[in-house]
Amino acid sequence: MSEEGRGQMLGPILGPEELDMLESFIEDSTVNCSGMLEYLGHLVSKGISEGRFSESQAHHDLELALWVAYACNNMDDYEHYYTAAEWLSRVEDLASGCGVWYYRYANALMYCGKPSRALEYCERGVREDPEYPWNWLTLGRLRSHFGDRRGAEEAV
Repeated sequence: MSEEGRGQMLGPILGPEELDMLESFIEDSTVNCSGMLEYLGHLVSKGISEGRFSESQAHHDLELALWVAYACNNMDDYEHYYTAAEWLSRVEDLASGCGVWYYRYANALMYCGKPSRALEYCERGVREDPEYPWNWLTLGRLRSHFGDRRGAEEAV
């Protein structure tokens, strides 16, 4: 492991105050994604400069990656879907049983033009966390895309 990745974390990257702040960017059916990403970028930069965590540790934090991906996927453009996929790919080893991770990663892959990989991750997501409904919805969409009407109906 590099020197950068060896530092001791001084608590979680996202504590209760940070989570409250992130949730404040969500109002009714609208999300201030730009504000959320700006806040997250500032939070990570500040935490690194204060020595709370390294850049490597920030990029290997499941909760942080999920929030970055949430904001990016809701920006609805290729650049941000790609960013979401990058962040999420770095924490795949932490995602076991996390339906949210599979959902966000599959959607980022799908909108980056990788529907076959998205389908693979969606299939894994419903196996690992069958109670998370959004994976089933995305699985139905992807199965339909690939001509599996029966499979799509089963997912729905």
